[in-house]
Amino acid sequence: MTLPKMEILEEFSSIPEVTFFETGTYTGTGINQAIKAGFSRVISLEPVEEFYQNCVKKFSERITNGTVRLVWGSSEDKLYDEIKSIKTPIVYWLDGHFQGGDSEAKNCPLEDEVAAILERGILPNDVIMIDDVRLIKNQTSWKGHETDFCKELGKLSLNAPNHVSLFVTGHVESDVFILVPKHIAVKTSHLFT
Repeated sequence: MTLPKMEILEEFSSIPEVTFFETGTYTGTGINQAIKAGFSRVISLEPVEEFYQNCVKKFSERITNGTVRLVWGSSEDKLYDEIKSIKTPIVYWLDGHFQGGDSEAKNCPLEDEVAAILERGILPNDVIMIDDVRLIKNQTSWKGHETDFCKELGKLSLNAPNHVSLFVTGHVESDVFILVPKHIAVKTSHLFT
């Protein structure tokens, strides 16, 4: 799990009234990076109880002050319920795949995550980031999955005509897909090269 470079996250955190929403809390690295980048609202879904409980302890102060909300459950079951009432922009970090530990969650829930986002609707200032492109394209990853990565990207792109698609460096080169509003992409194009 490697979020895009900090300058990109900082730019996204400046979107008015934005929420950072990640699937797959794991050890809380995404939460830490989102806070460091300037997000004042962070929501994270985690299906593995052990990882969830560890992060509840780790972020107890941030949970108490309302900066962080942790949700125990899988993104295929909980994502839509968590986002349906958010009427302001969301920066999604979709990284909810098998990480070990006991859970009934899918090895790769991307199809369900995309369906939830489309059911809510993609707002003009929403940003969608998908981690581990190299592994999602390989259906033997994470104990196996049936995700058709190109089909899911197509659904997102068709439903966000005022956005552009980019691949940026994450863990390796071109390992993070980003769907970003055109006006943000134009303003920050130097960050994506």
